[in-house]
Order: sequence, then structure tokens, then C-alpha cells
Amino acid sequence: MWADVRAVLERPEELRQEFERRLAREADGNVDLDQWDKQIASVQRSISRLIDAYESDLLDKKEFEPRVRQAKQRLARLQQEASAAAERAAQRAELRLVLSHLDAFAKQVHGGPRSGRLGHTIAKSSAAW
Repeated sequence: MWADVRAVLERPEELRQEFERRLAREADGNVDLDQWDKQIASVQRSISRLIDAYESDLLDKKEFEPRVRQAKQRLARLQQEASAAAERAAQRAELRLVLSHLDAFAKQVHGGPRSGRLGHTIAKSSAAW
């Protein structure tokens, strides 16, 4: 295990490149979160208009029920997709934070004032494994 840690610390740019490649691939399929919010708001307005039309006797019950049911199903689907998109965005942000900490730590190991001691400790630990 320590050999893997040592390898990552010696070449953190390889790990960063792999994660950046994955982030770029995921970002291609994602829609802006604001776009999800706009779609959700649009469906909510549609539901409100359907209710208003029904209350004003512009729609009868036979027309109202299937239309409002479909709109609510669409709203639920959009909310679920928006939640998943928000989760993916949060995961990408966390990954970027981890990568920045890894870069800082790797620089500290290679060039910081205690780098000799820490590098020696890692090398010693990896030899034990």
C-alpha cells in the first residue's frame, strides 16, 4: 500500500490527469443546474395553470386529471434528475478540492522544510510493506 502512496506522491500529475479526464467526460453530459431549475419552474407553472383552468370551469374533470397527472409525473422526474445532477456537481467539486490538497501535500513532501523527514518516513514504511 505504501508503495502506491509513494508512487502517487512522486507523480501526482498522473492522478490529476486521470481525474481531470473523468471530470471532463462527466461534464459533457451535464446540463447547467440553472437549466434544471427553469424546467422545474415551467412545469410547476403548467400545473398551476391547469388547476386555475379547472377551477374556472375551463377544463372538465376528464381533461384535467390525466393532464395534471402527467405534469406531476414530469415534475417528479425532473426533480429527481436535477437532484442527481446536483449530486454529481458536488462530487466534482469535492474531487477538485481533494486534488488541490494532494498537489499541496506532494509539493510539501518534495520541497518543504520537512520533506526529507517525511520522504524518509514514507520510504521506510513502504519498504516495510
